[in-house]
This record gives sequence, structure tokens and C-alpha cells, in this order.
Amino acid sequence: MKKLMALLMGCMMIVCTAASCGKSDDSDSEGGKKGSGTSQSDDEKQTDPIVGTWIGENPEEDGFVTFDENGGISMKGDLSELIQFDGGKVVFGGEDFTQYAEFDGENFTLNAEGQELLTLKKTEKGSADNYDGTYEITGGMFVDMMASQFGAEGSGMSFKVDGKTTYMIIDGMGTYTANGDNKYTVTAMGETNEAVIDGNKLTMFDENGKEDAVFTREK
Repeated sequence: MKKLMALLMGCMMIVCTAASCGKSDDSDSEGGKKGSGTSQSDDEKQTDPIVGTWIGENPEEDGFVTFDENGGISMKGDLSELIQFDGGKVVFGGEDFTQYAEFDGENFTLNAEGQELLTLKKTEKGSADNYDGTYEITGGMFVDMMASQFGAEGSGMSFKVDGKTTYMIIDGMGTYTANGDNKYTVTAMGETNEAVIDGNKLTMFDENGKEDAVFTREK
């Protein structure tokens, strides 16, 4: 899971760098598809201990992982250090890009010097001066980079904005299968991990058997 979060952060950092490079010097101006996973019986759905949301020991590196009752996986990562929508302000990589953003309360476009960096569509149209809400990520350099990493059949991606906090959500990012004794095989975007549950603790191991990430069940 650390590799996935690192790729996610890396893609966003490259977009932020490209945005900064494409930004003109204005110092003198004023200005997816959800994974169906492995079918399980009704009894397994009710009793399987992995079902639910798990919080990474280090959320910024490990994110939040949700295992559904049908063997599907989604992930949520905090990208607030790289992108913020604070009121009517848009900040990319620590720089103010508000003048390059267009938002009508539903459709958002960030276009710096003719380069389309990110396009979003808000699930529920609201005020043009308030970014809070959930957005489908519909295009731009970020989507192109994610598709190049994870393939054309990439998962559905969205942003959830809450004040200065921006979460990236990836639905249908993978599947899991139960191996018995609270052990699981987790496959997500080309990476396979083994997972073991001990009470409210879930530990991921990489392909070499080395501990990769530790999660705690969300209360």
C-alpha cells in the first residue's frame, strides 16, 4: 500500500511542478469502475473481520483502506499538502493558482498557460465560492499520469474537499480473497500483498514477506 500512496503523491507532485513551470511570472500584477471482487456467502459477509475501513498507522503514507463485503477495495489518501481548495482559493504545491482556475459551482478547470492540469465535476452543484464537496476527476494531466501508471481500465477517482483538507478517493482499486485464519491476499493495481488481522490491527506484508503497512480499524 505504501507503493500505491507513493505513486499517487508522486503523480500529484509532478502535476504541481508542471503547474509551477507553466505559471507566468505575474509578480507585478494583481493577480471508475468498482471492483466486484470475489463473491462471498451471506454468512461470510456478516462475519468476515476484514470488512470495513482501516486507518494507516501513518495516514499520510498509508492512507485509509476500505474492504467491502463483495471482495472489493477502495482507498482514500490525504493530498492536502499538495492541493487545497480553501474557500474561493486554489493552492497547488504551495502556490496560489486561483487566477488559473474556473469554477461555476459544478465544473472546475485548472489551466495554466494553455496546459490543462485538472478538470473536476462536483457531484452536487453548489455555490461558485465554496469548494466543499465531492468531485469526480474527469480529466487533465493528473488523470493521464494515473492512467499511464495503472492502465486504461483505471479505477474511478474522486476528490473530497472539506475546508483545507483534500482527500483523493480511488474506488474499485483492487480485490481481496480470504485464506482462512484471518489471513488475506490483497491485489491492488498490479501489487499483491498478504494481510493478517489480529483484533483491530491489520498488517500488510509485501511480496518478500516484509511488513509494509499497519492499519487500525476505524471506530
